[in-house]
Amino acid sequence: MRYEFKALEELGWFVFVAVATVVLQALVEFDPSRVDDWRAWAVGVGAAAVRSGAGAALAWLGKRAIVDEGGDAGGVAGAD
Repeated sequence: MRYEFKALEELGWFVFVAVATVVLQALVEFDPSRVDDWRAWAVGVGAAAVRSGAGAALAWLGKRAIVDEGGDAGGVAGAD
């Protein structure tokens, strides 16, 4: 069985996992007694999630640029 690389789905899952990791970490470490401003807390968690998702997307796009130029796929199955 050969794995067929699907770029959009791979990118979507990569970003989703990065964002979910930030949100879950915020929920695990959540202590309502330490939150003074709920809006600032929500904006902070949202901004961290967006930053994490954007970083994942940029890392993925950079890896795809290397593969598209004929470089080493770095172990990406189906990228050859």
